[in-house]
Amino acid sequence: MDQETARTLLQEAVEAPAPRKARRRRRRPVLWCALLLVFLLGLGGGLVALRLSQGPLRIDGLTHQVAEAVAGRFGPGWRVALRDSALELDSESSLALRVGGLDIFNPEGALVVRAPLAVVSLDTWSLLRLSVQPRSIEFRDIEMTALVHDDGSIAFAASSPTQGDGAGEAAKPHTLPSVDAARGTVSPVSAAVASIFGVVLDPAGVIGALDRARITNGRLTLVDDARHQATFERVNGLFRRGTSDDSRVFELRIDGPHGEWRFGGRVHEAGEGRRAGVITLDDLPITDLLLLSGHSKMPVETDLKLSARADVALSGGRIETMKAEVKTGGGTLLIDEKDFNPVVIDELRAEASWDEARRALAISAIDYKGGGNDAHLTGAFAIGPPDAVDAWTLDFAGKDALLRGAARSDPSFRIGEISGRITGRAGGVNIESIALAGDGLHGRLSGTVGTRADDEGITLHIVASNTDGRKAMRLWPENIAPGVRNYLVDELRGGRLDQADIQIDMSGPELAAATRGDPMPDAALNVTFAVSDAGLTISQDAPPLSHGRVTGTITGRSTTIQNATAEIRLSDTRALTISDASFLIRDPQPDKIIAQLGLRLSGSVDSLAALLETPMFKGITGADIDPATLKGKADLRIDVPINLKHVPDLAEMPVTLTGSITEFSMDKAVGKDRFEAGRFTLSFDRSGFALKGDGRLLGAAVAIDLKQPKPGAPGEAVVSLNLDDAFRAKRGLPTAPQLGGVIPARVVLPVGRPAS
Repeated sequence: MDQETARTLLQEAVEAPAPRKARRRRRRPVLWCALLLVFLLGLGGGLVALRLSQGPLRIDGLTHQVAEAVAGRFGPGWRVALRDSALELDSESSLALRVGGLDIFNPEGALVVRAPLAVVSLDTWSLLRLSVQPRSIEFRDIEMTALVHDDGSIAFAASSPTQGDGAGEAAKPHTLPSVDAARGTVSPVSAAVASIFGVVLDPAGVIGALDRARITNGRLTLVDDARHQATFERVNGLFRRGTSDDSRVFELRIDGPHGEWRFGGRVHEAGEGRRAGVITLDDLPITDLLLLSGHSKMPVETDLKLSARADVALSGGRIETMKAEVKTGGGTLLIDEKDFNPVVIDELRAEASWDEARRALAISAIDYKGGGNDAHLTGAFAIGPPDAVDAWTLDFAGKDALLRGAARSDPSFRIGEISGRITGRAGGVNIESIALAGDGLHGRLSGTVGTRADDEGITLHIVASNTDGRKAMRLWPENIAPGVRNYLVDELRGGRLDQADIQIDMSGPELAAATRGDPMPDAALNVTFAVSDAGLTISQDAPPLSHGRVTGTITGRSTTIQNATAEIRLSDTRALTISDASFLIRDPQPDKIIAQLGLRLSGSVDSLAALLETPMFKGITGADIDPATLKGKADLRIDVPINLKHVPDLAEMPVTLTGSITEFSMDKAVGKDRFEAGRFTLSFDRSGFALKGDGRLLGAAVAIDLKQPKPGAPGEAVVSLNLDDAFRAKRGLPTAPQLGGVIPARVVLPVGRPAS
């Protein structure tokens, strides 16, 4: 290599980096400018965020652009008006426009939303590109109205709660386009479900057009076509898109009169006009459900809460498939009537699926457990045509239901078969039939409740036959003749209900009065019954009745039982018979119920003596009686009026007793001598006890006249006898010639306890 070539190569090697350095010099100003711009933007954003953290910043120029952007999200023809706007940071620290009034008009020009306060969250990156894109809307203090039509469709509107005080026109409820197209051609269930899906999914709706919407401190009013209204004062809700799919998620938290409950779900478009999803309901108090359904005045108190889940698929506003589960937790149900006991519910669950073609709900399971009861039912619920007599029909059936006994000491028993049909008629419930059948159990119920025909009262007809007595007590409604029922539940020890026919006919006002404890009209209740082989405990201090046969009639103002019979079994060899027994009540009053009890008591004298020796009667006879020393026959008639509201002690009862004792004999009446061939009449009333008759003692005729002013009180018995020669000779007394002829004798003996 010559020197010239080497010099050239060296020069190129030294001079080559010069262009790169020049390019670096040119890039540095651009980089510094970019860094400065980012710094200024960050500084500006920080200053704006700092300012907004201290409170809203009024920016009027942004209002019109936001209104147009929101209207654009809803679709062509929609219009949005914003008032009193200010820029702020929302709950997620994003830029948002707070407005003091927001009105939304649909393409027909109708006002569908009027919010007194709203927060429109803006997409920050869109703002950096000088484009306004609303991300979500939060409606605050809004009053929502849901109008539930008879066809099941639901119209929605939202207004300012102060619109009635001069804030302009109120938003009118409107059904959604997806629902309007199917109204009148689908079932009310389909229309209602389609309305819920439409609110969340319809792109031409206020909620469906937004990625996210929130309701804070709202007020919800539900109204039906009959103008029944239910209002919930505190409602909060969230509507958003799913994070992993194209579904829409929503949840409403409603603070009702009896606690918070939640209504929500996850729904999505399924293509070709189909929609699907899950709707859930959690912890809805039954009392709030009654308010929602327009039955808040029903006399029911309960702490039960309802939860439900429905998997639904819709096509063109019509249900294709819907499977639902409804359940409650534990609690009690109390009918607000003084004679009803609470119904204990540990678990109540139902599963069902909807058949749109038949407009029927196939109920695959109704399971109830609680208070010792366990039942499983299946059935079907169908909605009738618009002009049908029955608005709906419920059929149900079940087998081997377990019921607790009438009292704690009674064993549970099973009902072999349960079947029934209930319909909705004339604004109330029509019970076509509820039938129970099983071993020792046969009964049927029919009637109406709350219909216009019975003046929103109750009309029931209950028949039963060939039913075990204790099972009949379990099935006896608690508010029908409650005094008699409660007594029999405690004291009836068996028997059979041969026949019972119960008819109840009470108007709404009469039912309300009876619920308050007022006397019911005589024609409101008519019960006829016949019982056989019954056992009854009168008192723990008296022997029970057995083999009882009773027939009677109970009306609203009277109770009549006549020709009843029974047996008082005192031992294997001693018994008394009750016959011609009667129990009468006429015109009972709230503080005074006079029952007239009457019966005929017959049997052996030793059995009667054994009865008087029982603890119930021992304290009032004032004498010790040995039944083994007595023979004879007793036939007594007993009558006593009793005020069932204030039952006195037995000794104080105004008992009237008459009767006779025949063939009476008593061992060791006087020393070792026997009294025999006695015949006595006896009576007892307010004036005291009297016994009069005669017999033979030591072969002589004896007359006895006993009077006692009160059982157990001091009295006397006058014993008269003729002492002839034969009698005196047997007793070692003087005879002829020392003493001859018949000598009349009169002996006065004290009876009862001596006066202290």
